[in-house]
Amino acid sequence: MPGGTVTKTRNSAPENPYLWSLKTVAHILSNRQYTGCAVNFKSTTVSYKVHKVIHNPVEEQQIIPDMQEPIISDEEFERVQELRSHKRRNTRTGRQSLFAGLLYCPDCGAKLHFCAAKSLKPNQEFYRCANYNSGRGTCTIHYICNVVLEEIVLEAVSSLADYVRCYEPVFLYFLAMQNNAEHQINSKVFRQSIDKGEQRIRQIDKAIEELVEANICGKNHG
Repeated sequence: MPGGTVTKTRNSAPENPYLWSLKTVAHILSNRQYTGCAVNFKSTTVSYKVHKVIHNPVEEQQIIPDMQEPIISDEEFERVQELRSHKRRNTRTGRQSLFAGLLYCPDCGAKLHFCAAKSLKPNQEFYRCANYNSGRGTCTIHYICNVVLEEIVLEAVSSLADYVRCYEPVFLYFLAMQNNAEHQINSKVFRQSIDKGEQRIRQIDKAIEELVEANICGKNHG
C-alpha cells in the first residue's frame, strides 16, 4: 500500500516478557491506544501469499476515541511524540549534543546541525545551519559553539532559579495567572464548540419540522 512501511511478521513470543528492550519502550511510547482510543487499520499484509505487514500512515488509520479508560491524556501523548521527533543521534565521535533537534536558524528556519569530529576538541564543537552545506546551500555561514550555548542556557536557568527563590510569591502569582489565562482560552473554545453544536441541532430540528409540515400538507392536498 502506498505510503506504508513493510516489515516481517513476528509470531514468536519473547523469552522474557518482563525484560523491556529499547524497541519495546519505543513501541509503548508510540502506542496511541493508551489515550483510551481504539485504532483500526494500523496495518495490512501485502497479499495472502506474501506474509509481510505494511504499517499504514496515521492519516489512513481509523481512530475511535473514548473506547476504554485512558492511561495518559491526548496532550501528554502528543507531547511525547513531539519530544521523540527530536531524538538525539550519536555523531561519529560517539558524543551527543544536549540541544540536538531543538535549535533553528534565525535566518532561514532550518535546523542547526551539531558538528563534531575526532579532530575537534569538545570545546570546539559547534552548531551550523543545515542549509549552509559548506557554501553550496541556500543560507550563509553562521554558527555557535556548544560550550557557549551551554553557558548561555546555564546562566538563564540560574537566573530563573534565583528569581524563584527571591520572589517565590510573585512567581507563583504569575504562574497562576498564566494557568488561569490558558484555562479561560480552553473554556472559550469549548463554549464555542457547544454553541456550534447547539446551533446545528436547531437547524436539524427546523429541517425535520419543515419536512413533517410538508408531508402533512401533501397528504391534505391529496
